[in-house]
Amino acid sequence: MQNCNASQFNVIRTIGVGSFSHVDLCFHVPTQKYVVLKVMSKQRVKDLNQQEHVTSEVQILRQVQHPNVVTLHSTFQDNRNLYIVLEYISGGEVFSHLRTMQCFDLDVTRFYAAEILLVFQHLQNHNLVYRDLKPENLVFSHDGHIKFIDFGFAKKITDRTYTLCGTPEYLAPEIIRGEGASFCSDWWAYGILVYEFLVGQTPFVDENENRMYQKICKGQVYFPNHIDPITKSLLQGLLQVDASKRLGCTAIGAQEIMNHPWFQGIDWTKVYNHRYQAPLVPIVENEGDSSNFADYSDPSLIVDVMGTVDVPEHFEGF
Repeated sequence: MQNCNASQFNVIRTIGVGSFSHVDLCFHVPTQKYVVLKVMSKQRVKDLNQQEHVTSEVQILRQVQHPNVVTLHSTFQDNRNLYIVLEYISGGEVFSHLRTMQCFDLDVTRFYAAEILLVFQHLQNHNLVYRDLKPENLVFSHDGHIKFIDFGFAKKITDRTYTLCGTPEYLAPEIIRGEGASFCSDWWAYGILVYEFLVGQTPFVDENENRMYQKICKGQVYFPNHIDPITKSLLQGLLQVDASKRLGCTAIGAQEIMNHPWFQGIDWTKVYNHRYQAPLVPIVENEGDSSNFADYSDPSLIVDVMGTVDVPEHFEGF
């Protein structure tokens, strides 16, 4: 999609809201395609000092092309807003499906853990640390495959990055201790996510954030009875407080996790090419079906993030 402008998009409804953006399902008239339009107020982006995150996300999406990563179609801007045009993925957030089902069984978890692992391997091959893995940043395609949709915290690194960001329940001990994030921190978050898929909650959850950070740094994980020894071995390897001993943190990186007995029998080429039948296929009636997303029809939910002030400044790199 080239030379886009806001008048080309018929907004069907809002399917997501952030602190300085809203995400709309739209119909792009020139191409006759359903797309997602992420609209960000320039003024809000500046007020919240998010220029670097916004331009970084766009640059990373241009660089990273993978079957399990949302496709970037185009970007444009006007005096009030920044716009990102993305592939519409209609199956809904993994978070919503997980809460409905409470937890996933072992085979479902292994299938999606394999897809997520390949994305992390791909990112690390590009020297990118993701820094914000959680079910809210993953969606299901119409045929049940996982797609990463949010790269706002992703960053290219050569060693470590020291900005404190991410979701508290998924933060690695080294980040909490102020030692910085690395690929190893992503593998910790990966272990947290696999645990959450299987158990229905994260392992160190606590309503008191400081107490939760203490639990994370101690790294004592409770395993329910239904967690078998091989799964427990995988999770203990990923949730190793000492990052130098953590699974995936050796020279072979992701391959070390792929070699774990938990993934025995997986054909990784089939995973990459979506040759396996997905275990969870959402109900999607047609290309523009938005029923798998929360309802944001109340105007009060989006009025604060709309661009209402002219900011003629051109955002470079966007």
